[in-house]
Amino acid sequence: MVQGRSTLRFFRRLLAVAAVLGLAGCAQGELLARESQSFAGVARARTAGAGSPAASAGEFFAKDACLTRAEVSLPEGGTEWRLFVVPCPETLTPEFWASVQRALAVRGLHTGPITGRPDRETAEAVRRYQAALGLDTPVLSLEAAQRLGLAPWPRERL
Repeated sequence: MVQGRSTLRFFRRLLAVAAVLGLAGCAQGELLARESQSFAGVARARTAGAGSPAASAGEFFAKDACLTRAEVSLPEGGTEWRLFVVPCPETLTPEFWASVQRALAVRGLHTGPITGRPDRETAEAVRRYQAALGLDTPVLSLEAAQRLGLAPWPRERL
């Protein structure tokens, strides 16, 4: 029963992300939903052994993160669409975005004012920060938020 609630929560968050990205009801949104369903099946299979590290990671993912699909620039030129983990929409408050801006400003990547909004300057600073991590996109990934100290790490990675 708990797994069912986690899966339901996961799909609700996925739909929220799709709505924010304007993907609901379009071909990209349908592809995102199909990919997320297969991903959820893998997560369910991995969490079958309760108490295992994979189970904890799957539970962490279902509670604190969402999936999104975004266009990523490739080092050799061009772009491709990738599915990756992002902070859930309900965590993306003005206070969170102000913290992102301050964390990027300390690293010399954000030079604009601290607005608490994901504006163009913030998106470009996020892209520059994540490009060094191998994800050249202005969409903030969960890993980048964790590395900036703004999102919790799974216990297994501590």
